Amino acid sequence: MEKKSLKEIDSIIIKQSAQLQADLRRAFFPFIILFYIKQRPHYQFEIQKKIASLSQAIASAEQQFNISKISVDKEAKINKNIIYNNLKKFEQKGIIDSFKKKSKLGAQRKYYYLTASGNKFFDELVLKRLFPRLSLFMSFMEEALQYDKQGFIQLQKEIKEFPIIFNFKNLLK
Repeated sequence: MEKKSLKEIDSIIIKQSAQLQADLRRAFFPFIILFYIKQRPHYQFEIQKKIASLSQAIASAEQQFNISKISVDKEAKINKNIIYNNLKKFEQKGIIDSFKKKSKLGAQRKYYYLTASGNKFFDELVLKRLFPRLSLFMSFMEEALQYDKQGFIQLQKEIKEFPIIFNFKNLLK
């Protein structure tokens, strides 16, 4: 088997990291939308702005702590069609519903909220299935890293030095 150069390995890491970011975004995006709607009714552009702020905060943290070698769009632009398509899909499935309300600026806005079924869906899928699985995965990774004693010791040092970057509470309102 042919050995890869460090440059080739870096290229593979960057491609895999980009794929991982895309996969995570695709997997978590619908749940983030539902989380905001669970808090209170939101209109589409409001959700878009909140997700953009969250994405920007995460991207800044990744760059600050060299978590990613991928260049990040500082504008953290969120395609409104992605939000609309998720809202439409959830509305068709009865997870969310909507109502129209006149804004202070005069135009009507369509506000989305979780239905009773949507609340059950969110609680069951996110709280009882997604979070426990993420916790199990993190436990597995900690356990697996212990087999690489030197790597585990280095990771523990880095985690202890890792400061609280920003307060997510501002992004959850």
